[in-house]
Amino acid sequence: MAMEIFPNLPYDVGRECLARVPFTSHFNMAAVCKSWKNTVNSSLFYHDRQKLNMCQDLMVMVEDDPTSVCDAPRRVVIYDPLDNSRGILPSVPIEFQHYSHESHCVSVNNKLIVLGLSKQAKEMVFVYDFCIGKWKRGADLLKRIYGFCCSADSVNGLIYIAGGCDEDCKEVIEAAVYNVEKNSWQPLPRMNFIADECYSGFADGKFFVVCEYEPKAQVYDPHTGTWTTIDRYSVDPCLAAFGRLYYFQSCGKVIEYNYLENEWSVAGTIPRNFIVEYATLWRDIIFVWGFDRKRYSDACYLFEPYTTDGHGHAGNTQKWTPMDIASHFSNWIYSIAFLKI
Repeated sequence: MAMEIFPNLPYDVGRECLARVPFTSHFNMAAVCKSWKNTVNSSLFYHDRQKLNMCQDLMVMVEDDPTSVCDAPRRVVIYDPLDNSRGILPSVPIEFQHYSHESHCVSVNNKLIVLGLSKQAKEMVFVYDFCIGKWKRGADLLKRIYGFCCSADSVNGLIYIAGGCDEDCKEVIEAAVYNVEKNSWQPLPRMNFIADECYSGFADGKFFVVCEYEPKAQVYDPHTGTWTTIDRYSVDPCLAAFGRLYYFQSCGKVIEYNYLENEWSVAGTIPRNFIVEYATLWRDIIFVWGFDRKRYSDACYLFEPYTTDGHGHAGNTQKWTPMDIASHFSNWIYSIAFLKI
């Protein structure tokens, strides 16, 4: 017999009531009583949210944890820009709390994957399953690498990593792919050239890698198992969106690459004194996080590029909308990812 969620209400009705509560309040709901905790942490709960069309477009951020006594601690925060609310995921494993600067987060289906190197130089992967509300240890990276880039193929449940340097500070030419469901890593063919200080994006079923020290980008096609090389403008934070790759250059320009036509063009100009550090897609708009050199503080914008295929800002110019949320994040941000849950 199903446990009672609300007095004198059928179990299914009570479960639907909880499913309508915004995600950032789920952590507080789970602390109310045992029946609410079991409901929120059940796999059926997120299926209910999908059926009720209650899933939210949220952002996940890896940040410093000022409440922890660990050396160089980390925590994972869920943020909803619509109502400016945030919640903190259950405590991450102690090994992750000692992470070094290498902390990447990506989302695949109902799972959040955090990967990088611990302070003890252990190559670690942790997976948070929102359907059961728990962390688990994933398969370790195949090799100890610093400064690598990573991107997710959400359709096939895969995470690609490439580039960086090894523990002897030598640039690497290796790449690998992680299957989230199988919890296994597979090496990819060696890249055409080394890719240290790199950024990446996944678009059109391909893995794009750009490197600071090369005037070209490398593209891995999983169907052919081969790497190809294309010309590019420069390495900068990049994002795959609207059938294009967007590069936010330190010189103040936003460059878009149409990989179907193999064409480059200018998509906009970055606001003055703003340095882009991260970009992700949120509700079909590009969310950009960075640093305001004039105010000497974090800042963020919604960026709508002008494109000819109907996406982005309707007009002949770009549109940058400042968001007053950076003040809620006084801690250092290491990685940002998009999540629909």
